[in-house]
Amino acid sequence: MDAQTNKSFFDAFSPLLLSLILTGTFGLLTGIYIERLKNKILILTYTSVFQSLGTTFKDKFWGEIVISHNNRNINHLNFVTVTIRNTTRTDAQTPLVLDAWLDNRSQFLGHSGFYDTGNSIVFEENFGDQYKQMIEDIDEDLLLLRNEGHVTPDELKKRLEFFQGNRKLGLPAFNRRSHATVNFLIENFDGVIPTVYLSILQKGTKLIPEGDKAKTENNKKIATGIITLVAYALGLIWAFNYYTSKNDAIISTIIIGTGSYLLGFGLYHSFMYLKKVFW
Repeated sequence: MDAQTNKSFFDAFSPLLLSLILTGTFGLLTGIYIERLKNKILILTYTSVFQSLGTTFKDKFWGEIVISHNNRNINHLNFVTVTIRNTTRTDAQTPLVLDAWLDNRSQFLGHSGFYDTGNSIVFEENFGDQYKQMIEDIDEDLLLLRNEGHVTPDELKKRLEFFQGNRKLGLPAFNRRSHATVNFLIENFDGVIPTVYLSILQKGTKLIPEGDKAKTENNKKIATGIITLVAYALGLIWAFNYYTSKNDAIISTIIIGTGSYLLGFGLYHSFMYLKKVFW
């Protein structure tokens, strides 16, 4: 192959190689940026499992079935298990608080919680102090009710109503690849399954249902596919305008698309491996 042939070969493929390097590098930098952005936001996912323990009802054939709790008849009793998972590579940087609340026709009767390590999950400190004070005030009010004419203060009734429908649980630590389980015993006044709402409001932390994460991943794949298609179309237009031979244009476009993906994919995962080993 003479010098002129070498020059022609280089002139033909140098834009192709340059495009391959630039798009691969862009893919790598984009992947690194997205990874760093993800590490700034701690995304926790949760699942909720509802188990009905019983419902009070009367039937001519089966008779009367009564559900009670601590010698008090109730309409419906439900056991709810909430599992929160940290599937990211990020530890919680600050203590977290799990807020849980119910629809206005349900109330909490009890709860328990623990990490996968076995450590207990208890009330958030301030909430726990207020809850303890409310119990003391209720006990004192029950004694005063023995006195004729005593009326329970409206302020105490409102506090009791708030604590019956709300829980704040402290999560002092939440490490990567770990999970926590919280069980709630809930009464519903209408004999139906209660509605449980969950939230974590700390900055840089987001709590989402596990199904939403799968939906997010699917949307990400769709968006990536659209971007890839647009980039490929632009590369196709460029190749057809640059090369006089249609065959060369098609071949170069295929090489650009495939090579850019493989280069970006390889460099990005090499970076992730080095990060896992050394960081």
